[in-house]
Amino acid sequence: SEWLLLHLNANETRSEIKIYPNWLEQGIDINAEFLKLGSSAEAEITAAPTVNDLPNKADNDIVFANIPPLNFHCDSCSIGLLDMGEVDAKIQRESGETIRLTDFQAVRGETKLSLNGSWLHNNLNSTTSLIGKLSVDDVESEMQALSFDSIIKDSGAKIDVNLNWSGGLHDFDLSRLNGKVKGQLDDGYLADVSDNGARLFSVLSLQSLVRKLTLDFRDIFSDGMFYSSIEGDYQLDHGTLTTENTEMNGTAGNLFM
Repeated sequence: SEWLLLHLNANETRSEIKIYPNWLEQGIDINAEFLKLGSSAEAEITAAPTVNDLPNKADNDIVFANIPPLNFHCDSCSIGLLDMGEVDAKIQRESGETIRLTDFQAVRGETKLSLNGSWLHNNLNSTTSLIGKLSVDDVESEMQALSFDSIIKDSGAKIDVNLNWSGGLHDFDLSRLNGKVKGQLDDGYLADVSDNGARLFSVLSLQSLVRKLTLDFRDIFSDGMFYSSIEGDYQLDHGTLTTENTEMNGTAGNLFM
């Protein structure tokens, strides 16, 4: 009479799910020991595709109407190669037009992601908005965990995001992604890493910088270029990232991009 308890055990999860009698109003509680989502195959990062059609409104009317309040906890969560660590989140229906994601936190060691957002859905508009902060202790180790080699060495990162896209959380697509990003790398260095046989993740292309700079920095870049910080503001427009004020404070000189 109070709730149903589902024990769900599989290769992908071990969890307990409480389903309350009037679940659309009272909600669902999920407590997972572990949860593995997505393919174990290596994730591929590619250029943003052509902008897709807008999400289907009729389908999203049904999805929106049937999302219950949700309390979620997971001791160990992963999406493909991405280890999210311990994850907590809440979903609440704020009004007939707004579903809110609150208190989302993913913590693994010194790496932490915090998010809050909402899905606004009515006859005129359907948009998901997210505001959050990402703190990374070691950029290189995070890239290696995703099977990428990184030219960024010995750096942590702090990133603030304010993002939005058409449709609900489930409609996320890089080609629809808009918003603002503010990022900062603390002291470290850029290494000259060969991409022969490696999947290279690079915020900055050393070879491109060398070709485009008026001065010849090749002797500096060959052994790595040390910096005290790299920071800037970035704009996202349908998955394309641009910047007009990225600055690297380097020991051999400063770069503005």
